This record gives sequence, structure tokens and C-alpha cells, in this order.
Amino acid sequence: MLRVMNFKHLHYFWAAAKAGGIVRASEQLHITPQTLSGQIKLLDGGLSLGTTKSAFYAKYMVQVRQYQWVARKGAAAEIMQMIAPFTTRTTAEEAQIPLPPLVDDASTEIHLDLPPDARVLYGQMHDERILQTPKGDTMAAANPGVRDVYLRQIANGALYTPDGGTWHIHSAKTDATIRKMQEVWAAGKKALLITSLDSDIDRIENALGRKILKIAGGVSTAKRIAAIRKWNAGELQELALHPKSAAHGLNLQGVPADVLFVSGYYSEEGDSQAIKRVHRPGQSQGVNVWRFLMRHTVDIKINNVVESKSEAQKDAFALLKQHQEQSDAPPT
Repeated sequence: MLRVMNFKHLHYFWAAAKAGGIVRASEQLHITPQTLSGQIKLLDGGLSLGTTKSAFYAKYMVQVRQYQWVARKGAAAEIMQMIAPFTTRTTAEEAQIPLPPLVDDASTEIHLDLPPDARVLYGQMHDERILQTPKGDTMAAANPGVRDVYLRQIANGALYTPDGGTWHIHSAKTDATIRKMQEVWAAGKKALLITSLDSDIDRIENALGRKILKIAGGVSTAKRIAAIRKWNAGELQELALHPKSAAHGLNLQGVPADVLFVSGYYSEEGDSQAIKRVHRPGQSQGVNVWRFLMRHTVDIKINNVVESKSEAQKDAFALLKQHQEQSDAPPT
């Protein structure tokens, strides 16, 4: 156990807890995640979960194939028990913080079909990992990860080509997004568009005949601040948000809004943080989370991964709360 603790150690621990993770806290503190995690480890000398990654894996994990490990049976409960003395978490419900209703389930999933020509291209990339663009350029996926990136782009309607251009393939998801945006506007709400693909926003802009303000990497701080102010003032009908830019205190609850996931994202944290930009204290109306999913594509895989991570997180928090309640209970 650490014998001499200075205020910097406590500040780092507090920052990580407030930010919801070491990576986000390190960005706010302007230090590397490795430095921050090392400082936090000093709080208990690494006694809770071990001092090395190999020791942690040996104790709690089982290798199922090369580079892939899964938690062994009962490991989650043991881990929660070990970190319970150093962790606290209060939900909005427990703190009695009023939140509006949130609908994010099968009823707000919008399932679509790929047009026939797009389905052919999708199948070719999926099976052969290679395509030829209309200009004659070859697009080859060196591994399954790259293939999934291309498949996600095809599902959404456009591929980024080797020459830096965009190959527009179909507009099925764009058309569905525009229809839903119009329904959201008719209900007196705004549309927060979540996507990591610039081509999605380009096609929506073309359909609307106007530019859409964005909060994403590459957008200057001044433009981000201006977009947030206009949104919260009710001056925008829609706003585009990249999942990676959805955290760090971003406050978009100034107007009633629904969240539209034009493209999915493998990160459960990015997914939930995007929703929490509008579903938070101060929001006056319920929030619907609309997800546009192409049937029989990687869209379904991404959605399932996010859902499974969300359920795993809920289970972990439940275990943590159980151990904390047991430790707080008076002796019998």
C-alpha cells in the first residue's frame, strides 16, 4: 500500500472517476494514459488486480485462440470484489436526478434492405475481399478488419476510393434518414445525427440542399463552440456528431431532440456518450434513439457487439454494487 500519498495521486484518481475512464481523463489532463494508470496504481500498489498484465491474464483470463482471451468463469465477480473498496458509482436514479424517458430498443431500430446492385458489391467484398471501382481502381481488403470497414461503407451507401474520391453506391439509408428527420421535426424536436462517415453527411446535405454543422475531428474549437451555441439556442434543425467527439462535457440538452445513428460504431462507450449528450438533466422531453440497420450486413454485427458490451457493463456494475452493499452492511 502506498505510504506517502500526495494530492496529485488523489487528483488523478478523481479525474479518471469523473471522466469515466483513464483514456478520457488523460486527454483532459494532457498526459498519456500510461502515465495516468501508473499514478492510479500507486493508490493501492497494484494489490487489487496485480502489478503486471501477464499476471492479471494468468489469474482471470483463459486463452481461446491466438490474441484472443476471455474471462474465466467467476472472474468478473472476483474482479468487482477486489476493486469495490476503491470504487463508487451512483446512477441518476439512485441520486434522484430527474431524467426524461429514453427509448432505445427494437422499436426504434429501422431495418432496411440493400438495393440489388449494392448487395452484389457487398457480397463480392465479403467473399473475395476485392472490388474494382468505376474508374478502374482496385480496392482490396488485406484482412477481415479492413474488409469490415469497406462493408460498413457499402452498407451506408458510399466507398472512399484510393484516389481520395467517393464512390456513391446507393441512397437507401440516406433516404430513410431524411424521412425520419422530417418526422422528428414534425414532432417539434431536433435531429442529432451520429456517424463516423463524412460521406453520410455529404449525401444528407445534398438531399436537404444546405450545409450541416458538425462536431468532429478536424473541426476547429471555434466552430464547435459556435455549433453548440446555435444548437442549444434552437437555431439548428439538425447537428452532426462523430462518436469520438461525443464526450468531455459536451452539453446538447438545450432543445428537445432525438438521436439518429446513421452509422454504427463498435465502441459501447462512444455509443452511450453520444446518447447522453441530449439525454441528461435539463432535457425537457423524452429522447428516442433511432438506429438505421441494413439487413444481413455488418450493421447487425456492430449493433449486436454494442448491445453485448452494454449488458456486460450492466452486469459488472450490478456485481460491484452487490459487493459494496455487502461490505457496508453491519456485522451480524
